[in-house]
Parts: sequence; C-alpha cells; structure tokens
Amino acid sequence: MTVIRIAVPVLKGKRRFHLDKGRTWSVIEHLILTSLANSDTTAQALADKSKLPRRLVIEAIIRLMEAGWIELSQRTEGIVFRATELGKGVATREELPTNPKRVARWRSFVTDKVTGTVFRGRELAVFEKHVLEKRAQQERMVWIEPREIKPENHVKAIVATLFDDDERFVSMEQSGDRLVDRFAVITYRNDKVEGLPTRAPKELEKIIAAAAKTTIPRDTSLATYRPPPPAAEIGSSDLVARPMTFRNDDLILGSTQHQEIFDVIARNCRHELIVHSTFVTDERLDAVMPALTAAINRGATVNLLWGQGNEKGEVSKSKKVIDKLRQKISALALEDAFRVRAFSTRSHAKLIVADTGRPDRHIAVVGSCNWLSSNLQSFEASVRIREPFLVADVVDQLAELSLGEDGHWTELTSYLASLGSDIRSERPSGGPRASAHLVLGADHGVMVRRARDSARKRIFVTSHRLSAVGKPAIVLPAVAAAVANDELEAKLYFGIPSGEAGGTTAADVTRDAGLAGVSIRPVRESRLHAKLLAWDDDSIVVSSQNWLSADPSEENRRKEIGIFLNAPGVARHVIDVFEALRRS
Repeated sequence: MTVIRIAVPVLKGKRRFHLDKGRTWSVIEHLILTSLANSDTTAQALADKSKLPRRLVIEAIIRLMEAGWIELSQRTEGIVFRATELGKGVATREELPTNPKRVARWRSFVTDKVTGTVFRGRELAVFEKHVLEKRAQQERMVWIEPREIKPENHVKAIVATLFDDDERFVSMEQSGDRLVDRFAVITYRNDKVEGLPTRAPKELEKIIAAAAKTTIPRDTSLATYRPPPPAAEIGSSDLVARPMTFRNDDLILGSTQHQEIFDVIARNCRHELIVHSTFVTDERLDAVMPALTAAINRGATVNLLWGQGNEKGEVSKSKKVIDKLRQKISALALEDAFRVRAFSTRSHAKLIVADTGRPDRHIAVVGSCNWLSSNLQSFEASVRIREPFLVADVVDQLAELSLGEDGHWTELTSYLASLGSDIRSERPSGGPRASAHLVLGADHGVMVRRARDSARKRIFVTSHRLSAVGKPAIVLPAVAAAVANDELEAKLYFGIPSGEAGGTTAADVTRDAGLAGVSIRPVRESRLHAKLLAWDDDSIVVSSQNWLSADPSEENRRKEIGIFLNAPGVARHVIDVFEALRRS
C-alpha cells in the first residue's frame, strides 16, 4: 500500500461574526398554515391532501405551533389542528415573518494558497510547519509550493462557507487573529486523494494528485512540488450565464436616459444607494447633492466609492474632491447616513446598486457612465439589472472593492456582504427572459475571442478612445473574423484618438485595419463614451472597458466590470439606436 502525505500551504484565520440565527419558513410550511387558516383538519388529512409524508407534515405543524400560529383541539374524530387568529393574519402574507435571534460566534477559516478556496477551520487538518517537518522524518511527504494568486470573491466565499442555512450574516468585527501560514495535510493512498472536502475544487484535487507523483529522493522522506500557473484565460470558468428578466428598456442608452435613470433611482430608494464612479468632480457632486440629501432624509444610507488612482505619485483630483466632501459631511453630522470611501478602489468600473422603494427589491446598473463626474453630454451605455442573483453578484464585486489595501474587512465590507446575502433571497421578477453574466478584468479578452469565433454577420464596437494598445486587444481579433468570413461586417467606433505606443499611432491602426476590411471610424458628431462589444443580433457586452485603447487587466480582476447579455435582438437594437443618434 502506497501512502504519501501532501502538505498544502494555507492561511488560517479566526474572526468574530454577528449573525441572525433561525431557520426561515419553507413553502410547505406556508401552504400548511394557509390550508389550516381556511379550515380545521387533522394531520393525516393534510398529508393525504398534500401527498406529503405524514412525518413531514407533523414536523411542520410543530414549528408552526411553536410560533403561536397553530393550535390543536381534541374532537371525536381525533386531534384537529387549526390556525390561531395570529396565524390567519400572517398566512395571507407573501412570506411568513421570521423571528431570528441575534448572536455572536467565533468562526475559524482556512484559505488554501494554491486555488484560493475558503474552507471552514474544521474541514482541513492544519499544522504548523515545524510539526510536519518532524513527521516528514517518519513519513513520505511532498510540500506544495504556494502560487502567487489573490483569492477571488473572497468576501462572498467567506459568507457562503462559514454560515449554515439557518444563519444570516450581519457583520464581522474588525479585530481578530492575524492570518497565519499553516499547512493542511492531505493523504494520497493507492492513487486516491483522502481528507479533502467534497466541495474542494477539482483543480486542487488534480494538483494534489500530481504532487503525489513527485519523485522523492532516496536520502530524504520529503520533496517539493511547484504547481503550474493558473489557466491563461483567467476567470473563464466564471462565465456561466444566469437567467435574467430583461426588456429593451433595461438598456440605458444616451445622455438623457442616464440622467433620467439616476434621478429615478435617487428618488425611489428608501434604504440604500451605492454608487461607484471612477472619477469625482465638484461640479457633478453639486448637481447630485440635492437628490442624495433627499434620499438620506427619507431614511436611505448613501455609500460613494471612487476608483481614480494617484498619477505619478501625486494625489488624484478625485481624492481632493472626496476629502472636501468628507469634511462637508462631517460638518453636517451625516457620517452615519452618508458614507464616502476615503481611498481609491483603483477600479475603472461604473456601478449603482439601490433598492426600489421596497427592502426586498433591488436593482443594479452596470455600464460606462461616471456617475460622479460626467456632465452627461456624451453617448453612454448601461444596463439595468433586476434579477436578484445578478444584483447580488454586483454587490459582491463592490464588497471586494471595499476591502482595505491590505485585504482587511472594512465596515462597508460587512455591510455589503450582508446586503448581498439578503438580495439573493429576494424573489425574481417576472417578464421576458435573457441570459447574462458579469464580465471582470481579463474576462473581457475571453469575450472578444468568443465574438471572433462565433460572429457570423457582424462585430460592432464602441470605445471612448483609440490607441495602438487596442490593436492586439480587439482590432486583430476583428480582422481575423473578417478574413475568415467575407460576409462579416466589422465596424469599430471611437471618440478620441490617443498617442502612439511603440511607434504605432491610432492612424496607423485605422489604416491597417481598413486594408483588412475592418472599419474604424471616429464619432465627431457627438461625444462617445460608451463601451460596447456586440456581435450578430443577440449578443452584447456593456462595460467600463475601453475596448480600443486598453488591454484587459489580469493583475486587477475588478479594474473593469461589465455585463454580457444574450437576448433576441438586443445587439441589433443597440446598434440601431447608436446609428440613429450618430446620424441625427
């Protein structure tokens, strides 16, 4: 029997969490209460009527009795259950009210330094290095070297991993043990991995198996294994489409519609309004301040985040504006309701998340508009998202952007983590369906290659700027698609030409593309700021990514954030609107 121990590098931590504990009511329990509110009956009659096991019906009845919504009485036909007056009242609600208990719990967790996966502390056997070094004198052991990776969606992963179904995350205390380096020991016995949780990613299991096949020198009982780098198409495994309620009026196109959607969101929200804008200006803040103040007066909490980084070691213009705004908020004693992040997120994303006037209905807006700096005179493009899971996906990205520079959770991180968890429990809205998913960082390159390989009739791109940097990012893929298909039409539009790169100018890029049948045109009639990638009639990416002047970042996963949509005629609709406005 061959037994090899594999030492997987991990980070171990422990934090104190505040949570609401109490299982939510199931649809079955709600139906049973509704039935008893209409007529008294026995448990057996309920089981017969519902086709459910009698034991399941009795368990549901017991929970409903504990809540004071059902009572029993002895009759000639046996024990009969009926709804109390309180039970009759709650039975008519859309959802049964919960009464969770607020508790605080210490939770330990482990993050492996190979794939970035978060585990509960008890899921892995974790040891200090010196302990394993002693064990290695008696056992065959292979040490896996850590990868230089940043855990993806770390905030969401912690909340999803550390809490049970009857627990709702509220917040995490900032104090706690620092993360320490440890090693998890996994056994490889007779070509099988043992001791790895079933939910561990297949990639980690494959790396452990590969490490077990490392040749161990005869003069020692241990060896090291360096895992291969992550797949080249970073994030491609995350590009899984979700169903989404979508209508064409969820596309926000042009300056007027962006002004209107911001006004509607600010006017309707009653609980939260979160805005992420790359840049911030005094002029735009003065313009939106009345709407933000009115939202606060209605009880909403406003959170503003911004992404402009320092340039050449100098403090950015947005930073100076933010510092003045924070001083103004402090003077008005609005810090609790009007929160402004002091430091840049270093993201170019443009995002809004807000409630719609109800705590159980939220929307998000993803696109090209710098909500806190734009004068709304340019052609912009954004998408309104109403599907709870996709809105929560946007909140997850905001939670990651809210982390401190050293990765620690801020107060805003806890707030967003809790909000994302709540939004996922909201009911989806009805209406026409599409499929969609977020597009982050280097995923934009994946989408370009998807368009190159699948487009049959057209490729359409709009970008704020054009530079030589955009040539390998999108021009060459468009050229490849046009060369492979003579019937394909490729039109690329830009607003501002940028300087040269490596001796190549924007004019050179335009000329070379034209020779290959790809049209690159400036839009001089009106300012162009929209970032669109569309192909054929039904597929489009609406983003913050300047397709023709920036290469998607692999280092900063959230430098750019967009959304992919696949719906009948959505690309054709956007192209028609753009062409109509361009000619007007």
